[in-house]
Amino acid sequence: MYCIIIGVYTYTDVVSLILSNVHNKITAKEKGKAPIDARKHVLICDYTAFADEMIQEIKHKNLFPDKQIVLLTALVERNPYPEYDFVYGVPISPQSLLRAHVDKASHIFVFSNNRFTDPDSKSLHVVSRILRLTNTAEVYVELQDPNMPLLKELNGTVKVLKSDDLLHSSIAHKYLQLERYLN
Repeated sequence: MYCIIIGVYTYTDVVSLILSNVHNKITAKEKGKAPIDARKHVLICDYTAFADEMIQEIKHKNLFPDKQIVLLTALVERNPYPEYDFVYGVPISPQSLLRAHVDKASHIFVFSNNRFTDPDSKSLHVVSRILRLTNTAEVYVELQDPNMPLLKELNGTVKVLKSDDLLHSSIAHKYLQLERYLN
C-alpha cells in the first residue's frame, strides 16, 4: 500500500514539475524574457504604430524572406506577434540590445518613441549605442527632422526614415513602402 501511495505521489509530482517547467518556458518566451537565437535577422527597436505598420508590410509583401524578425521593446509586456521573436527591454540598454543579438543583425530599424519630449534625440542616442555594438548591419532610423545636427555625429551609414513620409505612405498606399529605403 505504501509503495502504491508513494508511486502515485511521485508520479504526480514529476508530471506537475514537467508541466510547470514547460509553462514557465512558454511564459518567458511570450514575455520576452527567454533567450533567443538570431543571426542575420531584422531587429525592430520599439513597438510604435510605424513599427506595427512595418511588421504588417513585412508579412504581406514578404519583404525579408528567410529572415528572422526580432522585436525589442518595453512598450508592450507580451509578444504582439507570436510568429516572431520578442525581447522585452529598452532599446537604449546595451544589455537589451545584446539579448536581441544586435551584433548579428543584418537590418536594424529604430522607431521614434513620441512619448519623449525630443524623440529624435532619443532615437539617435539608441542608434549611437547600436553602432558601438555592430558595424555590419544596415541601420534605419525614424526622425521627424531628417536634418537633425546630431545625425552628423554618428559614424557609419544610417538611413533616415522621415516620420511625415512614413505617415503619408501609410495613409495613401496602405504600407510604409519600405522598398524605397532598402538596398
